[in-house]
Amino acid sequence: MDPLRVWTEPWDVDRKLAALAEGLTQEILRETVRRAHAGWATCTPHHPRGYAGITRWAEGIRALRDQLVPEGWSSEDDRGQPLTVDASGSLAITVLSGDEITGKVEQGQPRTSAGHGPATVEFVDQNAFLFPQMEAEARAKQEQQLRRAKNTWVLLLHRDGKLGQVRCELSLPTAMGVEGRIVTWSERIILPPVEFEPTPDSVMSSGGPDDGEITIDIKRRV
Repeated sequence: MDPLRVWTEPWDVDRKLAALAEGLTQEILRETVRRAHAGWATCTPHHPRGYAGITRWAEGIRALRDQLVPEGWSSEDDRGQPLTVDASGSLAITVLSGDEITGKVEQGQPRTSAGHGPATVEFVDQNAFLFPQMEAEARAKQEQQLRRAKNTWVLLLHRDGKLGQVRCELSLPTAMGVEGRIVTWSERIILPPVEFEPTPDSVMSSGGPDDGEITIDIKRRV
């Protein structure tokens, strides 16, 4: 297994992001986190169960696309997982919520805050191979997925109500645990936290998953 690599210093983070993909900056990622939290903060206990977490996730996805698509990136969905893909098609980013270790480097590795199990759309995708007229399209899609199999990054965020901040990082997942959560990362780019006015935890009393009903398929290919 490759050793974990971590970037924390601002100049080192800038250099790493620039090397990853054209147009990718700390400010774009942190603005994504700000908008995701703003979406969460509009919710109340009277919203449906799980709505606050889903709103945060959805607004994060939208904010990332709003900023990067004008820079030549594109919006894609991989078996229900919304991705923002760079112009070369070799790097993709999605947004998920993480546990309290998110944005920290001294306490181990973070985990996603919700499990991600099989999705119905996964076998719907497999059915596409049954139709001859779709074979070429399906093959092209599979080849594209293989090219970025080791290059789908997660913008991970965690709200700390006591400190009044959202900690965040852009990290590369490599393994999932038995509960379906991402538990291992090969690279972590730690971003400065986004500050906010502390919000009562009652906003989140509706409970439910943070990231909606989505699937992540993390595989190591050699």
